[in-house]
Amino acid sequence: MKQPISRFWSVSLVALILFSVSVLVPDHILGNRVTKQAARFAYGRRVVSSGDVGKAVIAAAPEGDFTLLAGFWMGTIDRYDLRVLYRITPQGIVYNYSLDQGGALIPAGMTTFDDKSGKVAFWFPTIGGTYKAILDDDKASSNNNKMRGKWMQAGQRLDLDMYRYQPPTKESDDVVPREFRFLLQKSVSGDPKKLVQMAGFWSGYAADHKDESAGLVILRLEKITDSLVEPKLLLPEDSPLPYPIHSLQVDSIDGKIKIVVDGNGENGDVNAVLEGQLSGDGKKLTGTLYYDDQDYTPPLELVWSEHLPFDLEKVWKGIE
Repeated sequence: MKQPISRFWSVSLVALILFSVSVLVPDHILGNRVTKQAARFAYGRRVVSSGDVGKAVIAAAPEGDFTLLAGFWMGTIDRYDLRVLYRITPQGIVYNYSLDQGGALIPAGMTTFDDKSGKVAFWFPTIGGTYKAILDDDKASSNNNKMRGKWMQAGQRLDLDMYRYQPPTKESDDVVPREFRFLLQKSVSGDPKKLVQMAGFWSGYAADHKDESAGLVILRLEKITDSLVEPKLLLPEDSPLPYPIHSLQVDSIDGKIKIVVDGNGENGDVNAVLEGQLSGDGKKLTGTLYYDDQDYTPPLELVWSEHLPFDLEKVWKGIE
């Protein structure tokens, strides 16, 4: 099995799970049930995984037509007074943001929606949590604005009803909830027009040790509105799921960029910083990586493309 490409650009899967299971459910009731949940949820489905069996992060293609569910949904786990936001794409990709616990992106590894029964299920492998719900009127409709469900994590079954976000106006910034806009504004800084122009995929290769071979690194800047982008880090040889980025800073005048990946696991902080310069045409980022526990500072060049330039399923098959 091929070794993970970057121990420092990403939290190791063990540390990621140890850290992120503390999200949504308080520490005193936690338990690591990731593998058992994966086995139950993924039974009979085509899955993609990376890492050892005991640590695998598992993902599968969404099942069902999510078009009518696309958008933002918000709710509160009343027992702990924790606000939760889901962003659902028409393709069935689901992102979870625990607003009262930092709001870092938590990607769903598997999603299902049955438009006949109205049943919905999302599984979040990095925190060992599952959300199962049913639409309020038991059928799919663009007018259906409520899911009645349960959040399940660490042996707990917690009531969690999710409500579709209704924009107050048709203005561009109002199509996203204020809470989500705030998350992006605190982590992404720079001229909005410049950031939107950079939307796409930035790909290159980097190593985290001098004697190791370089691995694939992809920075995705996803356009959310005409003035907002959401950054994500893809390390296909580590995980089929994206990693959150702590901060992205772009200087629109001199083209300097700083990206911070900050993973605070229970086994210690895992940090990396990329400082670089955009080319004149804005299609290439050339910079240097800095790690928190070593003097090795490898170069990294990322090249822009509008679409993902790699067949990631082939990458995943090569490391299984």
